Amino acid sequence: MNIELRRTTTADFNRYFEILSNKEVPQEVGLPRFDSEIAKQIHFNAVLSNRFSYGIFESENFIGIITLSPNIPDEGIFELGYFLDKYFWNQHIMTDAIRKFIGIIKNADPLITVMIANTWVTNVASKKVLENNGFHFSEQIIETSAYDFLPHKVDQFKLNLAEW
Repeated sequence: MNIELRRTTTADFNRYFEILSNKEVPQEVGLPRFDSEIAKQIHFNAVLSNRFSYGIFESENFIGIITLSPNIPDEGIFELGYFLDKYFWNQHIMTDAIRKFIGIIKNADPLITVMIANTWVTNVASKKVLENNGFHFSEQIIETSAYDFLPHKVDQFKLNLAEW
């Protein structure tokens, strides 16, 4: 399957929220439920304002997203986030997309030196995606999910871009 990464645009809005309408997707990544159009717009405006927000496309169809946000920017540490339409799960698409994304980021900004990614301890597929892209387990933490507002055990993975 040939995938392409492109900067997220307003044209991706409807498909973005169509993917998130499948309860399993936001639940797996800890995103909130968006109950109103204004909440959707506010959230998507934040996505659009992130210069490291890339849509994942397969045959011109928006099927997911990868973002990178400052975690401890003074130390060059940024947090990776991603999700994919459930129809495309378990097809190695996210592994390939993240590999391409890391290449883009590594060449785009020398101040980004470390990427971290958090995944629920139960999300084996996401852990494999990260490990297949050179991320290493760093620590287990407790994180409150924006989906259900409950604390969850999270495995944090880390990638030193100089070693990638």
